[in-house]
Amino acid sequence: MVGLLNAPPGTRLYDRMRKEGRLIGLITGDNVDGSTNILSKMGNAALRDGYRNIMQYIYSPKPYYKRAMTFLRSTRHRRSEPAWTFHHLVGLFRSIVRLGFSAGSGFNTGRFCCGPFSAGPACCRSR
Repeated sequence: MVGLLNAPPGTRLYDRMRKEGRLIGLITGDNVDGSTNILSKMGNAALRDGYRNIMQYIYSPKPYYKRAMTFLRSTRHRRSEPAWTFHHLVGLFRSIVRLGFSAGSGFNTGRFCCGPFSAGPACCRSR
């Protein structure tokens, strides 16, 4: 998760920012809404623009699915039911159609959803 730094009341950061005259309001409690209660030395407009660029990049399809695959490869999976049922396959197909075609990221979505099949059956077994 990526969010802008906020200074909650009662913290040392809040006290320091208050002493420096860099508090510009209260926090919203939503750390991904792009707001901050700290006056940035770089300027809050530049800070928000940089934050927006980072968010657009990390949630674009290619880097997002790359992180998801890295996580899935590093996680041990336990199977308590059959590996694939008809409902799983229907869900996979719906995900590919909805994410791939509606978001304009079909190649990355398809590679993420179907990647385990291309690697052979070993990746579908529990470790």
